[in-house]
Amino acid sequence: DEQLNSLRIQRQALVGERSELTNIFDEARFEVSQFSSWNGPILATMFGAAVTVVLWDDLRAIQAMASYNDIMEAEWIPTSLRLLGRLPTDLLESYGKLAGASALGVVVLTKSATS
Repeated sequence: DEQLNSLRIQRQALVGERSELTNIFDEARFEVSQFSSWNGPILATMFGAAVTVVLWDDLRAIQAMASYNDIMEAEWIPTSLRLLGRLPTDLLESYGKLAGASALGVVVLTKSATS
């Protein structure tokens, strides 16, 4: 009975702490520190996978430019930087194509981006 009361008090404290979280970084720190030592590596892996998916074509193009630098007319570093500079517009363009594919796509993408 005493242990149950102790757990209830801890739960109330955690709920109180959780209601004070103001941004996603505080929430991520709270989740990692309070609940599981596995959350940090899982979040890092998911973030790394998402970055890899977004940058995969660009990274392969940069690797090809670096590999064939000796036979290219252009320098590979400035060209790579210009390629990475296009990333925001490329992402917006692909978002527009995906959202325009269906009405459901607009709803799903808007909801996922604003949740």
